[in-house]
Amino acid sequence: SLPSEDPLHVNGAAFTWDFGDDPEAWSGWANGGWSFRPRSVLRTGEVIFAGEPGPRRVGTGQIHSAVMARGLHGTARSPSFVIEQPFVHVLARGERSRIRVYIDQFWLNERNELLFETMIQELDHPDTWQVHSIDVSRYLGHNAYIEFIDDDAGFVAVDWVVHGGELPEHLVDPMSLDLESVHLPRVHLEQRARLDAALPVPTRALAMVDGSPADSPLLIRGDPKIPSDPAPRGLAAAFPGGEPPQIVESGRLQLADRVIDPDNPLTARVAANRAWHHLMGRGLSTTPDDLGSMGKAPSHPELLDHLAVNFRADWNLKGLIKQIVMSRAYSMASTHSDPRAVEIDPDGRLLSRAVIRRVSAERLRDAMLVVSGSLDRTMGGPPVPVHLRESMQGRGRPGQSGPIDGNNRRSIYQEVRRNFLNPFMTAFDMPVPASTSGCRAVSNVPEQGLMMLNDPFIMELAVRFGARGRANLDDGLTQTEIVGDMITAAYARLPYEPEIELLTASLDDTDDSWTDLAHAILASAEFRYLR
Repeated sequence: SLPSEDPLHVNGAAFTWDFGDDPEAWSGWANGGWSFRPRSVLRTGEVIFAGEPGPRRVGTGQIHSAVMARGLHGTARSPSFVIEQPFVHVLARGERSRIRVYIDQFWLNERNELLFETMIQELDHPDTWQVHSIDVSRYLGHNAYIEFIDDDAGFVAVDWVVHGGELPEHLVDPMSLDLESVHLPRVHLEQRARLDAALPVPTRALAMVDGSPADSPLLIRGDPKIPSDPAPRGLAAAFPGGEPPQIVESGRLQLADRVIDPDNPLTARVAANRAWHHLMGRGLSTTPDDLGSMGKAPSHPELLDHLAVNFRADWNLKGLIKQIVMSRAYSMASTHSDPRAVEIDPDGRLLSRAVIRRVSAERLRDAMLVVSGSLDRTMGGPPVPVHLRESMQGRGRPGQSGPIDGNNRRSIYQEVRRNFLNPFMTAFDMPVPASTSGCRAVSNVPEQGLMMLNDPFIMELAVRFGARGRANLDDGLTQTEIVGDMITAAYARLPYEPEIELLTASLDDTDDSWTDLAHAILASAEFRYLR
């Protein structure tokens, strides 16, 4: 049994959620996952099956995450509130679960212990009710919410939550659990056990859940300490369409509806331009991040509208890609038989020919792995840790360095750490992952040439590429044939006779000569550019 004293009246509490006695206490709470459902609110005397060793009758009202089964995971989130008192007290019990208090919606508090120390409380006392007191006195006046997290093979049960001052000692002392056993037919228990065992392991992903909707104040000059009047939630004025819809809750659903509204051509037009940009090297509008009044007008507005209309018919991105890559424009060479084409269309904006462009850093790395015979085409799996050079020092440096070749996995599987980026990739304009980048910068700087000559990763692949070519001597191929095959593999074209003669003349009987040959091919401009 629990103390009879109502915690609502202890030390002038700002509020309380008493799940045992107040039928409205659950109102306004948000569920994530399957473990917390509206049926999770148990009244005194009800029977619970999943969260205990066997059927037990609840001695006091509570919310319980394992009403249906322990194998279900999820979260329960409180409405947002303003911190007015120094503590948040939670009377709870649980196993392999957590309580978290979020300040100003900052959900990364798990990784910022310096700022949010003690905001996460572990629950691992299934047989004892215990008060968890979280000190929030540093954040008076800030917004906050509480979350109960059941993401393991345990449970969490909560009786009440109080936001107030310090609690009396007799309320803080742990209380042993005394639940009444309930005898049920064996066939019923066996059926429940089979259902529990059949539950699949949940797949988790980051997702948004509507919490407590509220209008945010306008911050004068961006200063959070100088808030102005709240700005009402609404849609961007640039969205075409009829009357603005009534905003319900956060307004995200209304925003999503307007984004794909048939009367809104902007979404399909932006998507079509981005697809053209990534496939052709340059968008019909060269500012894919801004197709508004501050961006560049498309060179072919009718073509952009044609692609957008076809895409909007079924929102099929693969179909859009297929339409572009099967076009005549995509199959063009970078040269034109008519010399007037260069005079009329010097930069290829009129689509008279293809634009010569350098491949991205990821493609360049993957291409070198392919031609050296090293690429591991395995799909999926965990990321490969970044290779740490001696010069890569600083706060947060990983304790373990990854292999220099990234386990021969594709670049998409390479770990990206914001403070320890791969020098080779950044030299070839891989965007810094601090923000999004719809259009990458394309530079041509001496660092790139030096990287192709001296980078240990390049040197390693040159050794492999050269050894792969020389191994064909044992199969009866001549040096001329092998060099021709290496050129074809690297440049995706047939070799020219003069280049075969030049490269073959550099070979001798040593492995180093084959390595130098392979290195010259990998470091060439033709290997880095698409024509």
